[in-house]
Amino acid sequence: MLSHRELIKLDRALREQLALSVYIDGIVHDPAARHAWRKKLEHSLQEIRSRIQASNRGDVDAFERAARRIQEPLGSFEAAIPADGWVGFATAVALHHAGSVAAPVPDLAWWGRGIRVAPYVRALKQHRPVVAVLVDSRRARLFTYHTGELREVADLRVDTFLGDLSDVFGGGRTSGVRGLATADVAERNLLVALDRMLKDLGRQVGELADTDAWIVLGGTPEVVKAAGDHLADRFRGRLLEQMSLDVTASNAAVRDAVEAAAHTLREGQQDELVGTVIDAARANGKGVVGVAASFKALEERSVERLFLTRSFIARRPDEAERAVKAAFDQDALVEETSGGAAARLEAEGEGIGARLRFVVRQA
Repeated sequence: MLSHRELIKLDRALREQLALSVYIDGIVHDPAARHAWRKKLEHSLQEIRSRIQASNRGDVDAFERAARRIQEPLGSFEAAIPADGWVGFATAVALHHAGSVAAPVPDLAWWGRGIRVAPYVRALKQHRPVVAVLVDSRRARLFTYHTGELREVADLRVDTFLGDLSDVFGGGRTSGVRGLATADVAERNLLVALDRMLKDLGRQVGELADTDAWIVLGGTPEVVKAAGDHLADRFRGRLLEQMSLDVTASNAAVRDAVEAAAHTLREGQQDELVGTVIDAARANGKGVVGVAASFKALEERSVERLFLTRSFIARRPDEAERAVKAAFDQDALVEETSGGAAARLEAEGEGIGARLRFVVRQA
């Protein structure tokens, strides 16, 4: 799966070349339709072939070679695409990218100068990594989730940090400390060991989480709160407590909960960002909404972050493509909004808006 930076690099490299872009929706609701994507793709390729032949252009051979390059990796799939979606970009001379994505994409085949990048924006959401922590008073499990893949990277136990009680309070039937029974000492030692485990957990999370990773916490409420206290300052605004998770949860349950939590965090951030853009646009500040204002900002190369709704990309694909490529040309981030942020952007900005580096001159 391509990152934001990798997609920009590929788009720029192929901007002037004849290229075939193929998107396949991998979501199958009817088991009997597992092969349907092949027929859709064949039909789309035939439509392109017919248009080229009808226009008497001389690029039929280039298209056929690009189509064969796209179809070669697809030949390994016996039935359905084993992912939410699949994307391939090819020219007559090379297959430049082919692979699954962890997000549904529209069925699309497109032939022309450069690759079609706007539909890929939806998949970029899944490239943001997630670090998940499940914890109780005796154990902590640490996971990473990235581009649809969940991996358990650590399983910490309080016993590891406990040590020998006698090192602190001595042995015997009593603690060796006036007024404290051995059971009291053991409980105190467990609390000390738990604190050590949580500090080590915080260190490991810090090593795994980059500057934009989401952090998801689950487990026993009181211990989750303690773990959150260790992480809150460093990951403020990127952390969510998911109490439905238990430290003994299966990997499948962890994956489902992490995906849901990441979606919640993402929508919360988008709500805030889009709200800020709309407020700034009303005040003639560093924000614009609407087609005309957004394209003016793109032309003036003032866009820092471009927001598009899924509906805008679907109903105005050519404009969406131009907007995304223009944003890429100025190294702006591009996001497809969803939920409440998308509803607001549709209502107040025709489905498009941008946060700016500087205020665009008014006409």
